[in-house]
Amino acid sequence: MSITCAIVASIVIDNSKETPMSKQSNVRATAIARDLVREVGSQRKTAELVGVKQPSVFAWTKNGLTATRENDLRFRFPELRVWKRYPPLTSAEAN
Repeated sequence: MSITCAIVASIVIDNSKETPMSKQSNVRATAIARDLVREVGSQRKTAELVGVKQPSVFAWTKNGLTATRENDLRFRFPELRVWKRYPPLTSAEAN
């Protein structure tokens, strides 16, 4: 392995590391997405309700909702029970 390849490999490895806080928020975001789909009934129904395509909902269940998407859904669908199980994070908890 050349020196250049070793440097590139170490950069790739370093970029893939997650901080404990980001991993924790990702777990929460994924749990919210999965509970949302469960409550609505399916990925297809969730996509129709939200106005996105089904592969986007699939990505949420694998990668979690972004904070922006979570806030958007909280605003648009406040009646969903998922929000009671996962109250919004305060700014101190989010950082």
